[in-house]
Amino acid sequence: MKKLLFLISLLLITSLTYSNIWKITVTVSEPDAEIFVNGVKIGNSPSIAKIENKSCAQIEIKKVGFLTEKRTWCIGKAGIPEPNKKEFITMKKDEAYDASSKTDKANIDFPIEVSKKLNEDAAWKQVSMIVTNYIDDIAQSNKETGYLMTAWKVQTFPGKTVRTRIIVKLSNSNPLGYKIKIESQYSDEENVSAKSDEKFKEWDRVLKKYDNLISEFQTRLGNK
Repeated sequence: MKKLLFLISLLLITSLTYSNIWKITVTVSEPDAEIFVNGVKIGNSPSIAKIENKSCAQIEIKKVGFLTEKRTWCIGKAGIPEPNKKEFITMKKDEAYDASSKTDKANIDFPIEVSKKLNEDAAWKQVSMIVTNYIDDIAQSNKETGYLMTAWKVQTFPGKTVRTRIIVKLSNSNPLGYKIKIESQYSDEENVSAKSDEKFKEWDRVLKKYDNLISEFQTRLGNK
């Protein structure tokens, strides 16, 4: 009798435990997209998201080349609609990704040795002409110290903002050389001000309009 009562109690506890866990089947338009619940990956599409009753969970769907989809799902919270037992999420293409190229030249100092055919004045003139051909808003420029920095050039895409600037530094006087840096950063929000530093992160991609910047420096200043 005691054994029977114990088994009944165990079944009741197990039943109550499972009734407190809601299971939601998550299917995504991109089958290889990664699904995260509260920062923990649960798999690819389709996967089952488990959410405790009387609680909320943060859902994120990620795939390279697509905008991250975010949801907050709550179970048993008064006044908050609950998700369906089956949820289908459509991902949108990341237009900033399509308008950019992956590169190992982003956010690093790239050295350029100036041809001996160019003196310092001629080289600096070429530097200024190349830079302003890409970004004509110059924040700082000093020929004597060999330093030039453009203002941030901001471009907004659906679900993302990209900012880019060019920095040139004199690296050596003899032989004459410069370091060129393309600073490329992004925010997962639209229409972010260039001054909102806290909202931007370094990006290992560069907008395609800047693809030829380094090679142009090499061609017009160097021996290539």
